[in-house]
Order: sequence, then C-alpha cells, then structure tokens
Amino acid sequence: MQAQRLPLLDSFGRFAAIGIVGFLIDAGVLSALVLGAGWQALPARLVSITLAITTTWLINRRVTFASRTVPFHVEYAGYFLIQLAGVCLNVGVFLAILRMWPQLARMPVVAQAAGSVTALFFNFFVTRKTLYSTREVQ
Repeated sequence: MQAQRLPLLDSFGRFAAIGIVGFLIDAGVLSALVLGAGWQALPARLVSITLAITTTWLINRRVTFASRTVPFHVEYAGYFLIQLAGVCLNVGVFLAILRMWPQLARMPVVAQAAGSVTALFFNFFVTRKTLYSTREVQ
C-alpha cells in the first residue's frame, strides 16, 4: 500500500514541531557559545544553525517526508541548500533586530526567535514544493 501525502496543515504542523527542536538546538548552542565561551553572536550563530539544520533534516526525513527516492547525500545537500536560503533570511532578520536594538546582543535568542519564525514559513513551502514535491509522505 502506498503512503498518502499529508494534508498541508498536518505536514506544516510536523515541520513546525521539528523546527522547535531545531530552534532549541540552535538557541542552546548559540547561548553556550556567546554566554559560556565568549564568542561573538554571528560566528556562534553560524555554528548553531548548521547543527540545527542537520538535526531537523534527519528528523523531517523520517517524520514529515518519509519516502526515499533520492540518495541520502543528495537529499541532504538539497535540504541543506534550501535551508541555507532560509538561513540567509533568518540571519538577515537576526542582524536587523540586533542593529535596531543593540542591547539584545547580550540576549541574542530574542533576535534569533524572530529570524527563525520568519524563515519557518519560507523553509517549509520551498522544501515541500521543491525537494519533496513528488515524494510520498507519511
């Protein structure tokens, strides 16, 4: 029996829930590097976001987009490139907020949250319409 494609709201819900996991990884690593290790916010964010993207891909490919018709490494590269575009949007919002409210540099998670929410919608729709457009989902 062939898997049925999830309705849009169901797949978005899963994607968003997995995004929360990614956000927590991103926020935890970002905070640890800035507050614990004394890193600058931007380099710390680049490390934290890479870890978050990899984690969300691993979970999304099992939970949201289950069919496997593309080799593992090709799928990861495609997902990473799409998410990288979302990261550019995310980091742009992040930096704009830090410029508007410099005091938030000591609490970068606030700016991170705004960037993450903005990019969530972009990431979901582009990922669903391109990388997983012809693939079955659970």
